[in-house]
Amino acid sequence: MLSRATTPVPSSPPDCWLCTFSHNPLAKVLHEFIVENTARMSPSAMSQQVSEQALLQYPRASGASPEDVERHMREHIVNPVVSLSMHARSLSSLAECLRGSLFDQDPETGQRLVDVKNIEMYLKSVNQLCTLFRSDNGKLLFGRFP
Repeated sequence: MLSRATTPVPSSPPDCWLCTFSHNPLAKVLHEFIVENTARMSPSAMSQQVSEQALLQYPRASGASPEDVERHMREHIVNPVVSLSMHARSLSSLAECLRGSLFDQDPETGQRLVDVKNIEMYLKSVNQLCTLFRSDNGKLLFGRFP
């Protein structure tokens, strides 16, 4: 049985400038910048530039720090270009982490061993990344979103 919520759930966090002021012309331009450049720039570089532009025109803007902008990109934007780009970056980071732990060393013999579980996880993450890029949705990352 579902219980009734006693407090309304806000549609966007009150501390996210890009959500709160999405109707603002600058916020619209910054959102377009994010969508158009998400596959070409790292999230940290992009969030730094977006934050600087927002704070340049609105110095006391709450929720416009680079961390807030990156959280906005990761959690609030549901545009497929941005979402797919963030997922691709996550899969790529996971694969890189796993790649460093594919081999182990036997403490008794010193012999190099293969970590089968990590290899399976590594191959699955690489396969998922390749599947994403081969799919029609993967084309969104490298072209313009209609």
